[in-house]
Amino acid sequence: MTNKNPFVAARESNATPCLVCGHPYILDEIDKNLKGEELKTRILEIFTLMSPLSPSLTPTTPSTLTPISGGITNALYLLTLPTSKYLLRIFGGEGMINRDSETLTYSNLSTYLGGVSYHGRFGNGRIEGFLEDFKACDLESMRGKDVIESVVKLHGYVPEGGVGECELWEQLETWFGEAKDSKTKVNLKLINEIDLNKLQTRVQKLKRQIQSSSSAKIVFSHNDLLSANIMRSGSKIQLIDFEYGGANYAAFDLANHFNEYAGGTVDGVPDYGLLPGEGEKREWVDEYCRLTGGGEGMFDLVEGFQELNNYYWGLWAIVQARNEGVKDFPYDRYAWERVRQGEKERKKREEGRWGWKDYLGVIFVAGVVGWGVSKVLDAVDKKIKK
Repeated sequence: MTNKNPFVAARESNATPCLVCGHPYILDEIDKNLKGEELKTRILEIFTLMSPLSPSLTPTTPSTLTPISGGITNALYLLTLPTSKYLLRIFGGEGMINRDSETLTYSNLSTYLGGVSYHGRFGNGRIEGFLEDFKACDLESMRGKDVIESVVKLHGYVPEGGVGECELWEQLETWFGEAKDSKTKVNLKLINEIDLNKLQTRVQKLKRQIQSSSSAKIVFSHNDLLSANIMRSGSKIQLIDFEYGGANYAAFDLANHFNEYAGGTVDGVPDYGLLPGEGEKREWVDEYCRLTGGGEGMFDLVEGFQELNNYYWGLWAIVQARNEGVKDFPYDRYAWERVRQGEKERKKREEGRWGWKDYLGVIFVAGVVGWGVSKVLDAVDKKIKK
């Protein structure tokens, strides 16, 4: 029998406000429409409500509230008090993320990884420690091989009860259902161009291929290793934002990281000219395998996941277009770009199985046996059409 999530247990027993994971948990929420001084006043009220359970959260003056850019799903703010700084995360992506499981994971990871800290949860958000002197990576610095050690450490995290079964396929099935519903409701041209039934058939084929691979190791994966989630301070690296984290293939995490080299989380248009070449990817994967004792076939698996990962975030964006609209971020454009890139990855891999050497081989053999030019061309033409 599995233990009930402590946040769920607290609500069901009407125990709130209370301590969960050693930190305050209250049900009071912050209105997302509040701005400026009204928002700061409400945040300080939340701190005041938590302070009997955690005196360190007692608000003091003067205080300043600063919006933090870089988040798509959540609204982020820096609250500066005379003796401390806190990161306020107001949750977005309703229905996309299980916040009970995610906050429990965050609390545990703050202990396991160090650096990040957790101070309490309110109805629609969380209070975290602010990483002083750290800055989010840009698209260039996120490529550093020093990031690998942080990924390896994260993949070594084992939650209480074990890593568990891979959550990827169930998540994709859920998003396919929601994406089909989204298409009928948002009626956006770019999303309407995406054939979800065809995409679902392709994902099922990839699933069969991946599950048959002996290199498909399941770990606790971040699943969203974009530049904004990799923080740097000198030689120190700190991974943040684990809300999409869970049991998944290690190769998915590496593929996701490579895909994020293209960016696109600011304007919805990734620059796929920034994707790493084969040599750069092999160096990264080889170093990961050296540190983890990874097995043969890891590189091919990562390449396959680069295709699937594009579909993953494409589906996510379709659902977000329904949930959040496209005024603040062009989810429709981002969905279209990611799915189109996934299809390009598929074609590249399929064409790679029949390269120019194979065509020369057909011509050579044909010449040896004296087929003649017309039959040689017929053979090549048939092969191309397959």
